[in-house]
Amino acid sequence: MIKHAKSEGFLDTLRYGAIGLSIILLIAGGAFMVPTLQDYFTGGDQEWKIEPVDFLAFEKPSTANNYLACPEYMCPFADPDTLPPIYSISAEKLRENLLGFVDTRPGITLRSLDLVKNQFDFSVYTQDMDHPDVVTVQLHDLRQEHSTLAIYSWSPLETEDGGRNKKRVELWLKMLGPIKDVPLPSP
Repeated sequence: MIKHAKSEGFLDTLRYGAIGLSIILLIAGGAFMVPTLQDYFTGGDQEWKIEPVDFLAFEKPSTANNYLACPEYMCPFADPDTLPPIYSISAEKLRENLLGFVDTRPGITLRSLDLVKNQFDFSVYTQDMDHPDVVTVQLHDLRQEHSTLAIYSWSPLETEDGGRNKKRVELWLKMLGPIKDVPLPSP
């Protein structure tokens, strides 16, 4: 019996040693997996250091990987691709529509927001891309329950987007609210 007890003690020591070693390996493996999992869940987005767009100082690049809809007074140094509409709703309601719209669209995540400027930055993933496009929207209140916006969609890791950003901006402009068919007033 004494031999059997010693034998069990050795087996217990071996068993506990194996368990301890397994725990150490799991912890070490987990430490190496965190960056990989973070890239998986964020699309590797953590490495991007994209500065927010300052529309008042913005100069639109001449590359074919972007699309800008902006009133001239909001983007005095940019050459917009199109002028945005005037919406027959306040900027507050336009913000509700924007956030409701992106909430229903798969692959869109909020990157940052500036409530003082009423500006929102989004990452937009599509099935055919390994990395996201970036969409920046700044809302602007006009007189008498009307509003407009600046929207800039671009592909940071591509020089050509196949018209994807133009289609996106056109869709977002159409989906955000009722449009008033009048010329854009000055602020």
